[in-house]
Amino acid sequence: MSVDYIKIIGLVGSLLLCFCGLPEVWKAFKNKNANGLTTLFVVLWALGEVFTLTYVIIEHPKDIPLLLNYIFSGIVISIIFFYKFKEKTICLIKKIIKKK
Repeated sequence: MSVDYIKIIGLVGSLLLCFCGLPEVWKAFKNKNANGLTTLFVVLWALGEVFTLTYVIIEHPKDIPLLLNYIFSGIVISIIFFYKFKEKTICLIKKIIKKK
């Protein structure tokens, strides 16, 4: 049984990228906003996750570690996205309600 070092390197890199957003999630949760991150960064990150997950699902559907990485990263960016745009969404809803 030989060790596939390239797969280990890929898995470690994947895990590191997967967990690098957790400090931002914690900060956003604690502060109840994600104002420290620019809108462009959050939108590009979210789009990158969507496109890459789509690619992985189509091209590598049996690569469970890779799929889990992008699913987890998608959850992380979703939480950050929520905190980044929460106030704007609430304000928009209030404006719509006032108009009625």
